[in-house]
Amino acid sequence: MKQSGVIGLVTGALIVGSLFGSIGEGAHAIEVIPVPIVVQQEPQSECVPQPPSREARIVKVVQAMEAIAQTESPQGLRKLLEVHGEPYTAEDWAGFIVDRAEENGLDPLVLVSIVWKESRFSAWVEGDRKKGRARSCGATGVRTDYKGRPTCKQLMDPNFAIGWTAQHLAKFPGACDGDLCLSRYNGGKYEVRVWRTTDWMRRQLL
Repeated sequence: MKQSGVIGLVTGALIVGSLFGSIGEGAHAIEVIPVPIVVQQEPQSECVPQPPSREARIVKVVQAMEAIAQTESPQGLRKLLEVHGEPYTAEDWAGFIVDRAEENGLDPLVLVSIVWKESRFSAWVEGDRKKGRARSCGATGVRTDYKGRPTCKQLMDPNFAIGWTAQHLAKFPGACDGDLCLSRYNGGKYEVRVWRTTDWMRRQLL
């Protein structure tokens, strides 16, 4: 028998003896009546792990940026950003990276690595055309000489540049993770070079 709000149901027995005799030898009729005994149990709450908040992910990305910046600048990330003279804080950069990575199903550390490699967290970067190389622009070093690519002016917005790069990388599902992803972004499928930034950051932070 199932009742609303009842989790457990235990069946007991009520033994009724004659009012005129003891239970035992010579006792009068003994009747065994099954009696349902309801046992109330506290509902168990399911503990489902929650993903980290956006703020927590931003803190983690800022830590990654700081760790990699100190490999070149002992004064750290914030001093490096001051030298660039741009209006973007470490938290601004981390917010761009976290949001665009989530939208495109990427590891944020991949985007941190690309921005570091291409611009050292500087938004207003424009490559030259020396040695016949095409011009690259923005925080993620996007080449603008291919058809359908954004303009250099558009890429000077770091949020746009990071978003475009994230969408580009998302075109390679299952094949864009860590160093392999970075090498493909840098030079194509077979350009597996010294792109060890992402794995290095993982070892530092995880």
